[in-house]
Amino acid sequence: MSATVLSPLSESPLAAAFALLGRGDLRGAAEAYRGVLGLDLTGLETEAPLPAQSAAERQAALLGLSLVARQSGQCVAALRLAQAALEANATAPAAWANYASLLQANGQNAAAQTAFLRALALPSADRGAYIPALIGLGELLTVTGRTGEAIECFREALGIRPGLAAAHYGLGNALAIAERFAEALDAFEACLATKPEHPESHFAAGFCRAKLGQYAKAIEHYQRAVKLRPGFAAAWGNLAVCLVADGRDYLAAPSFQQALLADPKLLSAHLNYGNLLRSRKQFGEARSCYERALESDPKNTDVLVAFAYLHLEESRDEARFESAEAFLERAAACAGALAANAEIENARGIVALARHSASGEQMWLERALAAFGRADGLGHKTAASNVGNALLRVGQVSEAIKAHQRSVYLDSTHPGAQYNLALSQLRAGDYENGWRNYEARWAFREVHARPRRFQQPRWTGQALAGKKNRVFVYAEQGLGDTLQFFRYLPLLRDLGAALVVEAQRPLARLLKPVVEGLGGEILAAGETIPAFDWHVPLLSLPFYMGTTLDTVPAPLALTTLPEFTAVWSGAKLVGEVPSVGLCWAGNPRYAADHERSTTLATFVPLLRAFPHMHWIGLQKGDAAEQIKTVLAEAGCRYTLTDAAAADIDLADTATTVASLDLVITTDTVIAHLAGSMGKPCWLLLPWQSDWRWMQAILTTPWYPTMRLFRQPAARAWPALIEEVTLALSAERFCG
Repeated sequence: MSATVLSPLSESPLAAAFALLGRGDLRGAAEAYRGVLGLDLTGLETEAPLPAQSAAERQAALLGLSLVARQSGQCVAALRLAQAALEANATAPAAWANYASLLQANGQNAAAQTAFLRALALPSADRGAYIPALIGLGELLTVTGRTGEAIECFREALGIRPGLAAAHYGLGNALAIAERFAEALDAFEACLATKPEHPESHFAAGFCRAKLGQYAKAIEHYQRAVKLRPGFAAAWGNLAVCLVADGRDYLAAPSFQQALLADPKLLSAHLNYGNLLRSRKQFGEARSCYERALESDPKNTDVLVAFAYLHLEESRDEARFESAEAFLERAAACAGALAANAEIENARGIVALARHSASGEQMWLERALAAFGRADGLGHKTAASNVGNALLRVGQVSEAIKAHQRSVYLDSTHPGAQYNLALSQLRAGDYENGWRNYEARWAFREVHARPRRFQQPRWTGQALAGKKNRVFVYAEQGLGDTLQFFRYLPLLRDLGAALVVEAQRPLARLLKPVVEGLGGEILAAGETIPAFDWHVPLLSLPFYMGTTLDTVPAPLALTTLPEFTAVWSGAKLVGEVPSVGLCWAGNPRYAADHERSTTLATFVPLLRAFPHMHWIGLQKGDAAEQIKTVLAEAGCRYTLTDAAAADIDLADTATTVASLDLVITTDTVIAHLAGSMGKPCWLLLPWQSDWRWMQAILTTPWYPTMRLFRQPAARAWPALIEEVTLALSAERFCG
């Protein structure tokens, strides 16, 4: 809120009072102004009349005293002094601006606007006299939601005095509220050019940078703000949020703690710290943060929605859905007249979609689409992307792409929306746009919470001639992703790259002969990285190589070498009896693993249908323990050999796979291993499969020897196994 005092016209007692006020010496300034006026200010809180004044210096003194009273918390006295100043000279725009500012401070916005306009209507040879009223009116219009008019006020003030920091700052605030963040940033930067040590402007510039997705620059502004004002709680909190968004979440906790040290009741800090802990699956600590946030505001809908997500993510049992929905109902009740809340509706959609994922019941999908639609209608910028995700579950890929495109249009800086668009485009076979948009994963913290950073430049297709051609290629996601995209290494080598390749430890021994055959060197993740000139993540190579559906490279031919010997030493895997490998579960840490994975019990009808088949278990991890249970229940009707129990890594597993006639697996690394080895592989996919397997097709350009089996409906594993059983009956080795 602006307040104005006239500058003294010359060196005088008034000038001394003005200087004291500028230094923040309110008591000294009050005494000096009192001396100018010759007033006994006792009784200013009463209705006692003030002496009439007419001279410009006396009016300036009254305005100065009004400001002292205001800063001292004496609102009534401040307003009466402002009125006295007007009585002394009602033709001074600055006096009206000061009076209007005090009216606004007392909540009298309509009267304040009238007073500001009165100031601007007064004739004055000095256009600078209008600046206080223009800035004050601009601030009033900003806080009352009339940002377009506010922007014009600030720009008019800047037309009079281009370097005025207050006008740039006010303009920035109005533009930011209007969500014109690039223009707002320009205004705040202009303010900082005049007042580089202004913490509020650094805070505001950081806010705009964050909204534009420029998190590293935002962090710099917030760091400057807290250096200038160490107790700036909101700046500490926003700094922490930007550190998370920039992939430096390991630095965020101290900033959250500093925010709460400065203001223990800062709700946003408790809430955002809880969100960080929830993303790390530290659910107990997250709950504590949310509870402290509710202590500050028991009816805060953002916190209640966060509690709903906490319950949704904390467990996999049915009760979590009821708990999440109960918190959303509570949030809607707290919203009261504002029950049509976009964030609540979006959360309702997310819960309903999770229920559909767990049960396969169409009712929940319909409810999810309805809730996302309501959220979108209420202005939620990413609800359209959630509509797209829901549409994918009913196979409407083209409509899903349109929904994702709408979300990107509404918020082009949101990496999640662009990432979802990319996956849908890749699913549809639009590799040209899909690979480009897939690069958004590096800004999307649900994919890469802590993206790797290197001093060396990223290779994006630059010429590699000359000595500086060592390219560090590194795996970035799952084991299957690495096997799928390893095929790009020969293409990179052919462009002149000397390869330095990092792979996950379970793959390093298997892939070593391939990399060394390309003249490169390989290291397991965690080992010291040798010198290199460029770096490139493995899954960015399709984009930089311009891959289309027609130009997917052939998979690298993985073969077992003499030094790869399976630790398993059971029955011989070749002979007259066909050998078929089975794998039923992937990495349980993968978000959608509950859909792509199943249990060995699902395969029992298949095992019973072919009791003389030599069934070979390729399953690793806890899910392999199911073999004992299934065999105990089967008696001697069929056999299943656990061939992977003693495997050291996937080099050993590859030796087993090489001896099989067929591999039947859910969407796991085993599928990529068999496909890369040219082994016949039947891939069992959920109703909504991963993007790489596209939609509806029964083959894949990524692996020529792979056949895709798709669920006819969500969670329809029995029907899928029945289809596989019929297909296996038709195979030549089963006749």
